[in-house]
Amino acid sequence: MSAAEKLQPLYYFVQPNSWGISDSEQNPEATTKGFNDALKYASQQAFPRVFIPKGVYSIDAVGEDERSPEYGGGISVPGNMGIVMHPEAIFKISPNRSQGYSCFYIGQVENVILSGGQIIGDRDQHDYYVPDGSIRKTHEWGFGIHIHGSQNVEIDNVRVSECTGDNIWIAAKGMMNWSTEYIPARSVTVRRCILKRGRRNNLATNGCEGLLVENNDIEEAGGSEIGPQLGIDLEGYGDKGIKYDHPYKLRIVGNRFSKNGRGAFRAHTSGKVIAKGNFSDDVFSYGFSTDVTIKDNHIINESDTPKEYGIDSIGVSSTESGNRANISGNTISGFKTGICARGKGITVADNTLENITAVGIHAYLSDDVHISDNRIDSNCIHFQVLRSKDVKIDNNKSKGAIDKYTLKLMNAASVSINGNKTEGYGGLYCESSTSVRAFHNEFNLTGAGYGVYWGKDCDVHLDGNWIIGARGTPIAGNADQFVNSVHGNRIIDCKAIIGVHLVGGRAHSLSENIVKFNRSTDQGYGFYLSGTDGARLIRNDVQVVNDKKIIHSFYTEKATNTSLMQNTYSGGTVKTAAGDTLRE
Repeated sequence: MSAAEKLQPLYYFVQPNSWGISDSEQNPEATTKGFNDALKYASQQAFPRVFIPKGVYSIDAVGEDERSPEYGGGISVPGNMGIVMHPEAIFKISPNRSQGYSCFYIGQVENVILSGGQIIGDRDQHDYYVPDGSIRKTHEWGFGIHIHGSQNVEIDNVRVSECTGDNIWIAAKGMMNWSTEYIPARSVTVRRCILKRGRRNNLATNGCEGLLVENNDIEEAGGSEIGPQLGIDLEGYGDKGIKYDHPYKLRIVGNRFSKNGRGAFRAHTSGKVIAKGNFSDDVFSYGFSTDVTIKDNHIINESDTPKEYGIDSIGVSSTESGNRANISGNTISGFKTGICARGKGITVADNTLENITAVGIHAYLSDDVHISDNRIDSNCIHFQVLRSKDVKIDNNKSKGAIDKYTLKLMNAASVSINGNKTEGYGGLYCESSTSVRAFHNEFNLTGAGYGVYWGKDCDVHLDGNWIIGARGTPIAGNADQFVNSVHGNRIIDCKAIIGVHLVGGRAHSLSENIVKFNRSTDQGYGFYLSGTDGARLIRNDVQVVNDKKIIHSFYTEKATNTSLMQNTYSGGTVKTAAGDTLRE
């Protein structure tokens, strides 16, 4: 360090009277000019830090560009400068009727720190006048802090509230794949701030490469007619395979979200996003984004009314091949749907869900989904797959479905269900679904629902499942269109009239299953086939564990060409049709 550098003071202390600055909320134009002159002087003199004292400062935040008055308005922060504000340095945006404004404008500079102080917008005093012929009509471009194509920016311990747009807006200069120059904001950090009542959002970006939002309180966004009304909105944009705005490499860590109008957090069309360790009372969404991790968050709605989604999504962007989203380790409570996984390449693992009223984990319009090691305790459908394919559901535990099936498949294809333990009214229910494989699951039935049911247009194969306490039929299939197999299943403490019931179809295979009846009255059928042709029953066993009687252990009289081989039974008789093959 040179002698001159040693003598250079670290701070330039702004003296309001020296620059025509009012510290009593007067003269917004002169006050704003005074701050800009003071910062320009400090920059020219190479002061690395500027200190702004206590005071209430009225700021003329409207820029001179009539079309985009949010550019260059308010206090323009030079590069290579840290501004430290007294905790009671309050910057109030002078009420105006402009479509846009910026209290602090950080435009195409680098190495900026903004620390301390309070910024208060004019949301409740704003004149929302829209002149005839105006292109802009919503007044949603009023910003407390506007970071525009700048890099290495840190916003620390600032309170920002009441802006007509976003309290903090982090934007690229220009658009990708467009005729204009494109300069994204880069390496931006927002930490220890309080962001409250932003009319549009509390914090948003359309083009930032490298963003850290950490340890902030983010509250009460929205409440107006405009959207999106989110705590944080990462709002990229693409169309027909072309990216125009694309936030990238973003971390949302350890924040506290409360009472934001339409949700806490959304990564609309972004890439490489991590949302970890946050506390929220409303939805997190990965939208159309790719390479997203939503991990270890507490998303808990404690109001009396369930909200729609704990974690939501939209699908795959037209510019991408998949979402590659990882949703893991979250605690979710108080929603209609806990997790809705749309898109392609989704992992949903090790989440805990409680107080869900409709669906716990919903794979919807999705492809390549893995749902594993989750815990659900709610009266809802625990796992639902709708209009999706290539879905794997394994090693989950769920209970509490008093009047709902624990698993439900509709218009699904290539679904593997393995090693789950569920408790509820019914087990697995399938409609219009193909290539369904359910093996080594444990379905504990507390109601009168089926253990496993599938409709006539389903292709289902069961292997090694335990179905316990069934009052409705443990295994029931309307098997018209596909060849189905039922192998090695254990039906225990069966109180239903029929243990295994297949209707329709041909060449089904039922082998090495065990049905143990524990009914309170006489009557019952172990295996009941109706309208099937060429089915094979091999080495199945039907037992009655109390003194009640069943009618037939194996009943195939209403089927044709059934083969029964090496089956055993302790109650009832075998009732076959002409043309059946019976080998005991």
